[in-house]
Amino acid sequence: MEISKIITKRVRQTKKSIFRPTAIFSILSNTNCFRIFSSLVKYDKLTSQDIAVALKISRSLATRYLTKLESNHILTKRIDGRELYYYLNHENPQVAAVESLF
Repeated sequence: MEISKIITKRVRQTKKSIFRPTAIFSILSNTNCFRIFSSLVKYDKLTSQDIAVALKISRSLATRYLTKLESNHILTKRIDGRELYYYLNHENPQVAAVESLF
């Protein structure tokens, strides 16, 4: 099989996959995203206000980072009463792998 066909096949498989292994590392290379991830490893669930206070950033900036992490399938969110809590997405195998390093 030609090299170009092998590469094309791998690219197609990557596009079909929801979870790309390198995506989590590129996102967590951002300091605030990494701090949010490590906070959720430690505390299991947090609100955007909790994260903003812990990271000493504005709530809107915290929400922007949370949205980025959620859109890349690193976090999930759930409403509990009047609060919106963020959790690590344990269905994503890369999240579980990175979490095991802590």
